[in-house]
Amino acid sequence: MRALTIALALGAVLLAGCAKETEKAPDGAAAAAAASVDASAAKTPRITETVGTIDTDDAVAAIKSRISLLPWINGRYAAGDASSTYVAFFDGDAPAAVFEQVDLGEYGESRVAHFYEGDALVGHEKWSRQLSSAGAPSDGWYESLTTLRFENGRYVSGSKTVNGEASEPDEHEIRSAGRTGTEIRARAIAVRENPALADEKGPAAQFYARGILLAGKEVALPPGTIARIQLRDVAKADIAAQVIASDDMPLERLPANFILSAPRSLIRPDARLSIFVQVVSGETLLYMTTAHTPVEAGVPVDVNLQQMTATDDKAAGTGGGGMIITPPQVPFGCGGEDLLVAIEAGGAFVTFPDKTTVMLPLTPSADSGKIFSDGKLSVFVADAADGTGAISFARGRAAPVLCARK
Repeated sequence: MRALTIALALGAVLLAGCAKETEKAPDGAAAAAAASVDASAAKTPRITETVGTIDTDDAVAAIKSRISLLPWINGRYAAGDASSTYVAFFDGDAPAAVFEQVDLGEYGESRVAHFYEGDALVGHEKWSRQLSSAGAPSDGWYESLTTLRFENGRYVSGSKTVNGEASEPDEHEIRSAGRTGTEIRARAIAVRENPALADEKGPAAQFYARGILLAGKEVALPPGTIARIQLRDVAKADIAAQVIASDDMPLERLPANFILSAPRSLIRPDARLSIFVQVVSGETLLYMTTAHTPVEAGVPVDVNLQQMTATDDKAAGTGGGGMIITPPQVPFGCGGEDLLVAIEAGGAFVTFPDKTTVMLPLTPSADSGKIFSDGKLSVFVADAADGTGAISFARGRAAPVLCARK
């Protein structure tokens, strides 16, 4: 199926000069803009005709009806392996709509339309053709068409098709739409105020980490499973790693491809970047990284995951889960608290007097000592030549308390 084209006659608009502003949309663009993204083949539906519960007389339809009267600017930018060209239609000092064409390089392409009322996103429409991960509905390439509507910053309705089959927008897509809608709006406003920013060159503004999640074998995962992926700076061993960027990615199976981006402005020159992953089904941790996994911009990385929970592949189709693997624990007294603690390669298992057990994931570090933390509870293990380092326990930001074995 041929790719959809952005509905603004790119030759007339996007290449007319960066940050150019007119009193109205160029000739021939008005009708196309009203459709936001059009089809290059009769068998391909327009994005605004996606089957779903969207009211055709909603706020987005109102924006489309007057878009030909709005002044516009255009620009482009690079973000790691991706490049984007966009057109923003302004109503007063803020965009009413931004149409974006994104080239994902070897991973595919997408066409996105964002619609706003004031500073709030009210509509998101996206067509994409991307290389399928092992966890996607089909091997090879797949096409998706997504329509989302928001009100007062909250998602209210939406529809989606994948390779022509009806589906439902997931939480990851909804959150991503909100994030990207906010980012491109801010970019358009900045370009209007300073046209020199319209054609961004030089080092990419975004750092992209990409690769594949590996479990040592092919694994079918329970419905609703997500991969919590973090890009961390592990340069400082004496404190918990700094989380540079994070994202939740729905998973159906492993292995699976991933991509994560972060503003380069957040990355220190001496940063040591590492990928940290937890694969979670509900409250159950299934897999996670247990070692330092260094990453470089644009260089694919293999992320090896260790199984933390025994799963039954047959349960994956019924939503069933497995039993958490809790290793033998040792009693400790930690500042008046009696705890049972087990230190494993990938995490610290802590059981409290009320029999509640939590698994604190390892914060990867190439330096001495280990830190296990979920952001609320932390276990610190000092380095020792005989492998029996002292253990300390802390809640929140409180100072760690040395634990004594009982």
